Amino acid sequence: MMKTLGHGVAAATLALCVAGTANAQMSKPSNISVRAGIFSPTDSDARDIGNTWFAAGLEWKGGDLERSGSMMNAHAHWSISVDWYGKDDASAVPVLFNYVEKTTNFYWSAGIGFAFNSIPGSGYVPTEDAPGDKKTSTKFGYSLALGWDAPSNNGTPWFVEGRYFGNAQSELNGFGLYVGIRF
Repeated sequence: MMKTLGHGVAAATLALCVAGTANAQMSKPSNISVRAGIFSPTDSDARDIGNTWFAAGLEWKGGDLERSGSMMNAHAHWSISVDWYGKDDASAVPVLFNYVEKTTNFYWSAGIGFAFNSIPGSGYVPTEDAPGDKKTSTKFGYSLALGWDAPSNNGTPWFVEGRYFGNAQSELNGFGLYVGIRF
C-alpha cells in the first residue's frame, strides 16, 4: 500500500514539474491551479482503510470580486474546483464553488457544492479475498483552505495549501496537505 502511495506521489510530482516547465513557456496566465498531496480522514472507519490517502485537485480562477473596506491589501475572487481523494475502494470527488481572499503571499478560501462519493459497505474494510460492496452517492460537500504562495524566481508560481474537506457522508471528512502550481 505504501508503495502504491509512493508511486502516486512520484507521478503527481513529475506531472507538476512538467506542467511548471510548460507554464514557463506561456506568456499569458490561464487562471488554472493544479495541486497534489495527501489526505488524512477524520473518521475511524475511513482510517481503517488507511491513515494517508492520495489527493489531487484542479481549480479555475473566475472573476475578481469587489470588496469594500479592504484590509492588508487583500483582494477576492471566485473559483470552481474539482478535487479527488481516495484509497482503495473509498474516494470522493468534491466539485465546489469557492470564495478566495488573498493578501500578498497568503490566502484563504471557503467552498460549497457537491461531492461524488464511493465507499465500501459500512464498517467493512475490503481485502483481496472479499472485495466488498461499493456504495456511491452524491452529497453536499464543502471545504476550507489556508495557503501560502511561494515567491517565484523562475516565473512558475507555486503554493502550499492546507485544506479541510467536509462531506454530508462523514466518513469522507478530513484534512489535505498540498503542493501545487498556478498556470
